[in-house]
Amino acid sequence: MTVCIGAISNPENSIVMVADRMVSTFDGLVTGDNAIFKLNAIHGDWWVAFAGDTGVVTPILKRAANALAGDPGPTAEHVRDVLLSAYDYERIKRAEATCLGVFGHTMSSFLQKGIKQFGEGMFKTLCDRISEVRLDCDFLVCGFELRETFMLGPRAQVFTVRNGIADDFFPIGYWAIGSGTQLALGSLSQRQQSFRLTTFETVYNLCEARFVSESTYGVGRDETVVIVQRYREHPLLLRGTFIQAVKAIWKQHYRSMPSAAMPAIEAAIREAETRQRQPSNPTNSSTDQT
Repeated sequence: MTVCIGAISNPENSIVMVADRMVSTFDGLVTGDNAIFKLNAIHGDWWVAFAGDTGVVTPILKRAANALAGDPGPTAEHVRDVLLSAYDYERIKRAEATCLGVFGHTMSSFLQKGIKQFGEGMFKTLCDRISEVRLDCDFLVCGFELRETFMLGPRAQVFTVRNGIADDFFPIGYWAIGSGTQLALGSLSQRQQSFRLTTFETVYNLCEARFVSESTYGVGRDETVVIVQRYREHPLLLRGTFIQAVKAIWKQHYRSMPSAAMPAIEAAIREAETRQRQPSNPTNSSTDQT
């Protein structure tokens, strides 16, 4: 229950990430707004936003950050692999606790000895249960990688990790996760958001998408956090009065009816009414008599 949005801006080689601060329980009951910071740095050049069960998020991000700590400039592929590995590790731990712990098995010992101990039928049943174990968390990742040709400089990237699968959204230049995803993406599409826009335009469009998504159940309606990151620079944190000012301007404009459209609509209706009042052309329904 949340909305997190990320985008890249090529003109200034920057990334922008926006998120609410809503926290929900595992069963979907809202427990509090302004409760948690959902934008996390796992490397100097890489940020991760998350949606879902906070209980598994922390160990996954810590494991990923530790794996990236010695890499001065990780590629997007390396960051993806690290996050997927951390996700799989926690999923295995969850499966061991929920499906195998009562039998005293780890995943490794179960795969080695399980079929002999439990028999083929029970072994298959346990395998089916294990395969159904999922972690209720999604990740949205933005960052910079150095290209093989260093003269080209760093390049911003955006991708997601959902259900243990990574999806690349670099060609689009933005994406969102959480329960507010559909409304946020619809808003960004309407604004024709792309990596060609400036950082300033991208910040506004992402803020607008976050405001639009508030009508979705579970999306926080109070504080918004915005991170602007340029390569190897300190991140810029925008929140509080800035967000309130942007939201006030947005409300004023999106709720106002464009006056220029009214005369055109009125003229079209008047014309339709005039046509409706005109008698229809009589048709010759008589038949020739011979």
